[in-house]
Amino acid sequence: MSDNKSPTPEEVRARQLLEEKDAESRTRIYEGPFGRALTALLVLWAAFQIYFSVFGAMSAINLRASHTLFLLAFTFIFYPTCKKEKRRRSLPPIHDIILIAASIGVFGYLMLNYPR
Repeated sequence: MSDNKSPTPEEVRARQLLEEKDAESRTRIYEGPFGRALTALLVLWAAFQIYFSVFGAMSAINLRASHTLFLLAFTFIFYPTCKKEKRRRSLPPIHDIILIAASIGVFGYLMLNYPR
């Protein structure tokens, strides 16, 4: 499916069948600027993981905390809370934003205060 045209009825039906049968396809799909920013953030996370795995210039506890922080944030962004939730979105729901902020608070506190 290209960005220049709308999906054909066959493509729409195939996506519906996939979402009904495959549990992995129950992830959210983001459109617009947030979707592009999310793609850039995923690439940044992959580059971060590769860089610090190769060079190891960060303490193990901070690396694990940052890894878990990214992982939790992406989990809250991509996986819906309930099955009947709308899959196509432009932004995550407010309860997921609150959970992401709480994760940042918890792991940020750990990373800043662990050396003490």
